[in-house]
Amino acid sequence: EIENKILTNAVITPCLFSNCTYLQTVINDNNNLLIGEYAFSNCSHLEKIIGNGTIDVIKTGAFFNCFSLKEVNFKFTNFIAKKSFENCLGLSSLYFGTDDITIEPGAFKGCINLHTLFCENINTINYLFELNILSDSRITEIYIFKEFANEFQIKHPEFVPIKSTQNGFQLFKR
Repeated sequence: EIENKILTNAVITPCLFSNCTYLQTVINDNNNLLIGEYAFSNCSHLEKIIGNGTIDVIKTGAFFNCFSLKEVNFKFTNFIAKKSFENCLGLSSLYFGTDDITIEPGAFKGCINLHTLFCENINTINYLFELNILSDSRITEIYIFKEFANEFQIKHPEFVPIKSTQNGFQLFKR
């Protein structure tokens, strides 16, 4: 009956925490973490993944069917495989950092409540839209660094600039 898990290994092996129904929080302070296939799948009460560490790779189905997962920070993530967050019905927001990221189609399949993106990198936001990565989501809000606001507005006229935030983001709404 684990409620919180602090990750201390550089590799989370496949299915390690699968079906761990009491797990609520994953804390990652590692660098270069690799999360294996279905490592946290079916953790029905997992709500958040926090920490200052980097997650280099998230393998297929790593968080599959984590219905309670609400938000994820990919500030230091390089690769997200297909089905990684499939059917994460509680997922409402994603944060992408300054690094370019590769995301396989289907990574967020069934994330029907996903509505907010925070993005520090214009390449990532363009990539997400060009490859239709978030096709199941209902993105209505995008926060993007102000320096990319004009470029974003030209490429995505369906989003209207609303306001600038104190932390350097421009909010756009559809």
